Amino acid sequence: MVRGAAAIVVMLGHSRDLFFSSLNNTETSTSTTVSGPAASPKPHRNQISMGNEAVMIFFVLSGYLVGGSVLRSFQRDRWSWKDYLSKRLARLWVVLLPALALTIVIDILGLKLFTDPASIYRGPAAQSEVRAHLISTLAPHIVIGNIFFLQKILVPVPGTNIALWSLTNEFWYYLLFPLLIYVCWRSSTMIARVFSALMFTAILFFVKGDIAVLFLPWLFGAAIALLPLKLTERTSWWMVTSLSALLVPVMILIRRFPLDVRLSQMCMAVYFSVLLYAMVNRIRPARQGLYPRFAGLLSDLSYPLYLVHLPIIVFLCACTDQPWRQWTKSPAHLAMVVAIDASAMLVAYIFHLCFQRHTDAVRLAVLGVYARVSDNKTSKTLSA
Repeated sequence: MVRGAAAIVVMLGHSRDLFFSSLNNTETSTSTTVSGPAASPKPHRNQISMGNEAVMIFFVLSGYLVGGSVLRSFQRDRWSWKDYLSKRLARLWVVLLPALALTIVIDILGLKLFTDPASIYRGPAAQSEVRAHLISTLAPHIVIGNIFFLQKILVPVPGTNIALWSLTNEFWYYLLFPLLIYVCWRSSTMIARVFSALMFTAILFFVKGDIAVLFLPWLFGAAIALLPLKLTERTSWWMVTSLSALLVPVMILIRRFPLDVRLSQMCMAVYFSVLLYAMVNRIRPARQGLYPRFAGLLSDLSYPLYLVHLPIIVFLCACTDQPWRQWTKSPAHLAMVVAIDASAMLVAYIFHLCFQRHTDAVRLAVLGVYARVSDNKTSKTLSA
């Protein structure tokens, strides 16, 4: 439920930036001339955005879910790199690969159809979703780099799908955390500790900057998986109710303060970590009814929606807002944006049905092929 809500918040943040001026924006909208948008620079953003706040929620949740599963595997002495990486990579790639194909097709189509200098595909000022010279970011080496989670390290994100930046973080955190556990685990051998520490350090040096810094919110989530559930029923209820009610006001308040983006990210991560700890103290078996089905649907939509919403919204923006300009916040315009976002959610649901729901089947099929190839190699070696 929370993952789905966070994905929707990310989508709403991108939609707002494409269609409307910010509530915090004090500058006038960029004027559009016959030759295109006035050549004023895009506003520099050193403050956190609504979508970025939602990504911090994703990181904390991922740390709790994935980090918690890693810790349980170590505690039960069932840790396996092969099993772990096959699950994580299948989860990432089964939806990512078709999402990248969709991004390439839609972006190239948009660039072909909307050639006006004032089109959103030309990267006009006063928005930060679409970059100028978009076609150069769809080059094969950039797409391949994104397949192997090298965006923001060696290559940029592809086309209009700038939301893919966080997948790099997730992938490298998936590698960093087990290495960190190997270093700290009491039963690890000295060789395992030293090797893991060297690999951990090498990865941190490789990813650098924000990716390394934002590993901390991910670790907040993993730490929650270690904490004992000590809250009483009454205390946890009050905490979940009050902190959930204040979540959106806190997100708005953080954006209102002139805080550095990293400090804002940490504040958001700490706040949600406290809320998540209260939530896990209240986990109960789900009852039959509408809410469990709705929560399950939102959870299923979270990953495909995150991956596909931006190319679709940008394309529909070009169809409905040509030449591009920021709209007034009228009921008619708000209704159009809601319809556009609903279209993105429909495509995400189709991606879930066609790809994500088959993740385990794909993983087992690939592992089966791998096992057969390994067996063939072994038999040939023995016969030789």
